[in-house]
Amino acid sequence: MNCVCVDVNCGNPTSTLPENSEVRGGAPVSVSSGTILKVDCKETRRFDDFSSVQTITCQPDGTWTAIVPKCSMLIFVFSLIKLVI
Repeated sequence: MNCVCVDVNCGNPTSTLPENSEVRGGAPVSVSSGTILKVDCKETRRFDDFSSVQTITCQPDGTWTAIVPKCSMLIFVFSLIKLVI
């Protein structure tokens, strides 16, 4: 029995990523099975799970692994405390 090897292509991952995220180093047009890409949130945003970077992997069936958390705006809250002496 002869086996035929077929190169799997997951395609550009940007359509599967949440809003305000991007592939580190730019998104490639096509990606082969087994390729791992790093995903970051755009400037002034962080992943909702507070991680600094996520990874996605091109699977043998042509889909991407992992659901990347939403990227939300960083909100800084400053409290002023008045000290009474």
